[in-house]
Amino acid sequence: GKEQYVFSSFPHIAIDSAGGIGKISRPNRPDTSSACGALCACLAQLQAEGLDPNCKTPGVHEAENPEYSILKQRLARQLKSENCKVEDLDLVSITKAAERTITNDLKHLISKAVDPSKANYAVFTGVQIHNWATDLTDGKTPSLEFVAAGECYTVINGKQEKLDVNAVPALSPRQLRLLGQVAEEQHPENDLPDQDSVVQEVPRGYLMRRIGGAAGARKSPVSYINVPM
Repeated sequence: GKEQYVFSSFPHIAIDSAGGIGKISRPNRPDTSSACGALCACLAQLQAEGLDPNCKTPGVHEAENPEYSILKQRLARQLKSENCKVEDLDLVSITKAAERTITNDLKHLISKAVDPSKANYAVFTGVQIHNWATDLTDGKTPSLEFVAAGECYTVINGKQEKLDVNAVPALSPRQLRLLGQVAEEQHPENDLPDQDSVVQEVPRGYLMRRIGGAAGARKSPVSYINVPM
């Protein structure tokens, strides 16, 4: 039969449980750190230096810091092509620009590497969002991971079909109960396991407050897929 592939790309950003953009509390690290650290650095340097000095010839990079230097120049060229002004940039907008850039690169690489007559494939892009607790010792605030969907489609027998993940129905009350059942049984009053362990399920009460029941969510479909850590 045909080969089958799934391609994905997800630049990331932190939005903590208090709504802080770019802020994340990581286990075993003091104070708050940033996500994405590379995009935070790109934002600061592009605003200080401007786009033109960073629009270098493709393939040119700093030998001691190749990945970051390539990232910065790719973003500079993307933003310049979109007529963006650096003074209007913030972490959210540059993360979205990174998502557009990597999506374009991914689609170009797929066109060079995959023969649709021999392979079927799916593409999922977007932005990974770290929605972690501001205090990891607070057992009542879980740390969640979300994906804000970008381009999602399949190519089957050479025919592309868009996948509208935002049209997927919200979780039903039964699904919410199943997701939260184990947590409620093992950790009453919405408490979670010790933060040194991996959270396998999220309490139903928290899910209901965070994403709402099926009826309420259908009125305003969520634009992300939630994945408990």
